[in-house]
Amino acid sequence: MGIFSLFFKQKKHKTFSFTPRYYDEVKERQKKLLEEIEKERNGTTKTTYNSQIKGAFRAENSKTSKVKRKSNVRLVVILAVLILLAYYWLYR
Repeated sequence: MGIFSLFFKQKKHKTFSFTPRYYDEVKERQKKLLEEIEKERNGTTKTTYNSQIKGAFRAENSKTSKVKRKSNVRLVVILAVLILLAYYWLYR
């Protein structure tokens, strides 16, 4: 075993480093409630945040559908060429 390790090095296993974060659910809920109360005091209860995630997903989805369509067409063409070559090779 020692001779083979001189010539063939084994790869080391990949490691995963994860540092867990502390999450306090009660503290987060209190913070959110305090922010809502502060907004009500100031009279700005209407949220000004407008999410654009929906539109981003739609744009990304249209890009992936175009790529999938091109890939499917390419696959059909390759299969057709292979079938024609097999037919020519078998029946010549």
